[in-house]
Amino acid sequence: MIYLDTLWDRIDKTLNTIEATTDFEEEDKKQVYHKFRKFIGNHRSYPTAHWALPNDILDKIEQTAIKFKVEDDILYDSYLFEEHHSEFIEGKQEIDYKKQNQEILSRRLTFIETVLDKYGIDKIFELATKIEHSYLYGNVLALSDKIN
Repeated sequence: MIYLDTLWDRIDKTLNTIEATTDFEEEDKKQVYHKFRKFIGNHRSYPTAHWALPNDILDKIEQTAIKFKVEDDILYDSYLFEEHHSEFIEGKQEIDYKKQNQEILSRRLTFIETVLDKYGIDKIFELATKIEHSYLYGNVLALSDKIN
C-alpha cells in the first residue's frame, strides 16, 4: 500500500505540472490529448491486466487530459483516421474484434457525415489531403449515404 501511495504522489505531481502548462496551440493540445486518450483507453480496455492502473487513477489522468481537449470537432475526431485501430478514452467495451471494428467504423462514418453537414463537401476534400490513412477515409466516404 505504501508503494501505491508513493506512486500516486508522483502521478499527482506530474499531472499538476502538466496542467500548469496548458497554453499550447490547438494542434499541440490535440497531440497531448490524444496521447492521454490512447494511454487511458488502453488501460480501461484491459482492466484486469497486471499492468492496468486502477480506475480512480485513470479518472484523475482523464481530468488532466480533458484540459487539453480541443473544441474544433475536426481536430478532436480526426484521430479516427490517424490510427488503424482507434483506441477510445473509455476503452474497448467488446472483446469481439468484429464488434470493435464495427464501432470504429460507426464513429468514422458519424465523423464524416458531421463534417459534411457542418462544413460541406469542400471540407471533405480538404481533409482527404490531410488524413494519414486516406484509404480508410475513402472507404468510409464510399459508405456514406450523404455522398451523391
